[in-house]
Amino acid sequence: MALGVPFRIAPSADVRGLMEAVKTHAADLGFLAFDAMRAAEVDFSQPYAVAYNSYVVQAGSALKSAADIDRPGIRIAAPKGDSGELYLSRTLQHAELKSIQGLGPEAHRRCSGRDDAYATNRQRLSEMATRFPGLRLLPDNFFAVEQAMVIAKGNAAAVDFLNGFIDDARASGFLKTVIERAKLSGVEAPPARKR
Repeated sequence: MALGVPFRIAPSADVRGLMEAVKTHAADLGFLAFDAMRAAEVDFSQPYAVAYNSYVVQAGSALKSAADIDRPGIRIAAPKGDSGELYLSRTLQHAELKSIQGLGPEAHRRCSGRDDAYATNRQRLSEMATRFPGLRLLPDNFFAVEQAMVIAKGNAAAVDFLNGFIDDARASGFLKTVIERAKLSGVEAPPARKR
């Protein structure tokens, strides 16, 4: 399903910027984690990957699994607007969630003092735990995020085309190969969609 047309990749500073670029047609296509609130503004393809979210904690923390987190007195930091933060803001019942700007060293500082855990995708957390030896990545996940392509609302034919492209990429093994080649942690190709 290659189109053979020229393209340009333009980075976005954040989710809001990506969604605005797609909605205003400054970009034809974006890559974004699915969230129902976002789907009110843009149309999503089927997922091309599933990325798992977990937590890093201090190395000596008594927290051993994601199931230990949602308790009174536990403070969790998560990147503002991140799909994991959106999920936790809807599902946590006892722990306190603090939305923070950005990623990186700030997470290490948060886990080293003010907060008990930092939540985001496993790939980022794995890199963080390697970079900062005082952190420990929990072995399980609290959320599976479907990564998809997004376009401006209202073009069903374009969504069908993207879904067909993803079907072909999955069936050929391309999605699995790309994930393995990139050595992504906590990411897998999704199962075939039901029609």
